[in-house]
Amino acid sequence: MLNQDRCWAAVIAHDATQDGHFFYSVRTTGVYCRPGCASRQPRRENVAFYESIAAAEAAGFRPCKRCRPNEGSQADRHIAAIGRACALIRDRDGLPSLAELADAAGISRFHFHRVFKQITGATPREWGKAHRLDLPARPSPIRRDGSPSGTPRPSRRACGAARRTACTAVRVRRRARA
Repeated sequence: MLNQDRCWAAVIAHDATQDGHFFYSVRTTGVYCRPGCASRQPRRENVAFYESIAAAEAAGFRPCKRCRPNEGSQADRHIAAIGRACALIRDRDGLPSLAELADAAGISRFHFHRVFKQITGATPREWGKAHRLDLPARPSPIRRDGSPSGTPRPSRRACGAARRTACTAVRVRRRARA
């Protein structure tokens, strides 16, 4: 059984730690939400509390479009979206545009850029370039010096890696041997 006063305190505080423990509905809007939803605070007399999504839907309420209580948490949705974008970067020969990546993730370009950097610690361009450093070159014609054309020369690759990782080529080689 839910404690109405504790539930109401969680709704007022937008307490995201209570998400999943209970859901609340607002009679005037016909919507049910998570306790941590950023929506406006409803009037207490219009609120009812439910232990599950099924109970809220059985009472005739629809899910909130802001907090999406019937889907996974926002963090889970963001991680899945960034995973789809990373897969697109890995599958392409060149780096896809920010708009293409955001479309694959299903969120706007600006929000995608913020979320991608928050989760991976790098922008999509930086992540793509770092990923390219780790990949072997695709088979291609050979240059006069014996290296495949279309790939950066080892000295250029080491120079770029040193800039991005604050690590010289010597340190990278020593780490690889260890």
